[in-house]
Amino acid sequence: MGEVATTPTPLTRAQALGALLAAGVPQSALPMVAAQSAVETNAWGSTTGHGFNNYNFGNTTPSASQIAAGISWMTQGVPNMKYIAFDDPVSGAKSMLGWITSHGLLPYAENNDLAGYTAKLEAGCYLGCVGRVDPSNGQVITQQAYTNYQNGIASWMNTLRNVQPVAPPSASPFAIPVADLALAAAAALSLAGLGYLAWREYKQPGYLLPFRAATA
Repeated sequence: MGEVATTPTPLTRAQALGALLAAGVPQSALPMVAAQSAVETNAWGSTTGHGFNNYNFGNTTPSASQIAAGISWMTQGVPNMKYIAFDDPVSGAKSMLGWITSHGLLPYAENNDLAGYTAKLEAGCYLGCVGRVDPSNGQVITQQAYTNYQNGIASWMNTLRNVQPVAPPSASPFAIPVADLALAAAAALSLAGLGYLAWREYKQPGYLLPFRAATA
C-alpha cells in the first residue's frame, strides 16, 4: 500500500497491556516489554492522545524489502523517516515482540534483568554506538543515553505494575491471568530515577526508534 496517513490511535494503558498479551508476550516478560513500549510511544497516547500512531508499539521502521513489497508506512511527521503502520493493536504488538525476540532480548525481559536488557540494546547500538557521532544531530552518543533509557523503562515498570490488562479494540477476547503482572516491579523501584534521553531521529531500517513524532 505504501504511505498512509499518520493517524493517532491512542489506547488506555490497560488496553495496551492487553494487546501485548494477546500478541503472545509472556507474562513474565510483560512488565519490561510494556515499559519499553510506553517509553517509545508516549504511553500509547493514553494521557495526551498523541505519540502513538497507527498502532506501532515500538516505532518499528520497515526494511527496504518490506517497502518494496508494499508494506503500509507513515512518517509520524519526522522528515525522511518511515514507520510501519498497522491496522490493529495486536498486529502492532506482534511486530514489537518479533523484533525483541529476533534480537535476543526476550530472555532478559523474562528473567527481570533490566541491566542485561539495556546492555543488549547497547551492544546492538540501539540508540547509536557510544562514542560515535549521531548523524541526525552531529552530537556524540554517550553512555548517559542508555542510562536514561534504562531509567525510563524502570520508571514505567513501576507505574504499570498495578494496571489490569483488558482486551484491546478489534482483538478477540482472551483470558487475562493477572498474578504475574507485578513481576519485576520491585526491582524496578531501585532503578526508578527519572531521566529521559534526548530523542533521536535516526535509526537503521528495521530498528525501533524512540518517539519524536509531531504532536499537532
